[in-house]
Amino acid sequence: MPATYYDILEIHSDATTDEIKQAYRRLAKRVHPDTSASDDATKLFRDLQQAYETLVDAKQRRLYDARLAAERAPHERLVPFTLQLLASHTQLPLLAEQQMLYVLAEIKANENFTPLRAPLNICLVLDHSLSMEGTRIAQAKEAALYLIDRLDKQDILSVVAFGDRARVIVSAQSDADRSVAKTSVRTIQPCGGTELLQGISAGLDEVRRARRFESLDHLILITDGQTYGDETGCLEAADAAAREKIGLTLLGLGADWNDELLDEMAARSGGYSTFIDSPARLTAAFHERFAELTNVMARDVQLNFRLHESVLLKDVFRLTPDIARVRVSENCLPLGALEARRTLRVLIALSVNAARAGTLRALRAEASGELLNGSQSRQSIDAELAVTLSADIVTTASVPREIEDALARIAVFKVQEKAQADLARGDHARATTRMQNLATHLLNFGEVELARAALLEAGELNRTGQMSAEGRKRIRYGTRGLSHSLASDRKLP
Repeated sequence: MPATYYDILEIHSDATTDEIKQAYRRLAKRVHPDTSASDDATKLFRDLQQAYETLVDAKQRRLYDARLAAERAPHERLVPFTLQLLASHTQLPLLAEQQMLYVLAEIKANENFTPLRAPLNICLVLDHSLSMEGTRIAQAKEAALYLIDRLDKQDILSVVAFGDRARVIVSAQSDADRSVAKTSVRTIQPCGGTELLQGISAGLDEVRRARRFESLDHLILITDGQTYGDETGCLEAADAAAREKIGLTLLGLGADWNDELLDEMAARSGGYSTFIDSPARLTAAFHERFAELTNVMARDVQLNFRLHESVLLKDVFRLTPDIARVRVSENCLPLGALEARRTLRVLIALSVNAARAGTLRALRAEASGELLNGSQSRQSIDAELAVTLSADIVTTASVPREIEDALARIAVFKVQEKAQADLARGDHARATTRMQNLATHLLNFGEVELARAALLEAGELNRTGQMSAEGRKRIRYGTRGLSHSLASDRKLP
């Protein structure tokens, strides 16, 4: 096998930029045509120069590493996904005070890895309380019928309807009679109140009863109302789903459901929660979610990391599928499922307070996930991020566009968070000002309708001291969705 650029520079593949420069300076003296007696000194120096220019440039190095992976010998293990770390700065001045360092971690499927479509084990948990009467229950049933028509023979579907109590409408089974399942769904009628834990518990039981070694287990919830007194039980159920690797998709319909509860359940389970503003959007939401589930290549994806003692973790945001704060437990980030065509992105904010000049190995990360290829083996890959600390004056390089874009969208998301916090403290004036500022930021992103909603809520705050329930949710989930305009299938530079 021909020598790689790492071989030419006599360094390891995880060498830092500083180590690459040191190796080049050392070898250049040895092989330069003016000082070397070798007959092929010119070629050796040219190869050395090419290797150095490629590896010292972060973007060119990533492309080269990807090409190396594709050219591996057949007997070598093909890593099913890749982990890339991109820093806001590769060099920092040596200062007495703390400095911020942002790291964009990207996990994506290896282009040369062909995933298998895992059989789905889905339970649809449908709120049929009285508040769902009319268009809502009709559209929810249509969405369920859409799902039934899309499943393959290998897939398993169950349907649970809940109000004050839960009832299994379609029991979990593969290759079910679709006409019987559809007839059962059409019989659902609105009645009673909303006890979310009843539906979640019954749905998880159906998933557990039908799960198989090779299946992708998932629960999809549709609810439009508040639940009372069972919130702790719902969070415990989300914790149990996470332990058992059961994914959660939580869809809130209309304005009256508890977004904080559903978001917390999603955060604990590595799942997904969102706002459905109208019943007519339900079928489209099911279409999108079904396409995503059939594209999953690994479940229970985690990002584990170790920090240098002079580096502190300040904040973590997940960027896909929406902007969300990530729950960090013992330096482990649960990220849910990895799809074959969508990159998982996480932005990590670090505080650096180093006392010595030189190379700082700031972060060591490992991405792991359970492959859905029949073997269910857990695969992992790691990467290291290092920066150079210099006592000399450091020329400030521009922050990579990918990180600038992510930070700009997160900043807008934080504005609405702060407005909500101001409102909770009773500071209506500050909340109003923040909502007005939010509208300006949204216009800069071309989000005209969302900006209009923010201005309407600013006016509502000014008049009544409150935001409308629907407007608050529209803005909360709309700003979370700003990450959608970050290209999800772009080629890494």
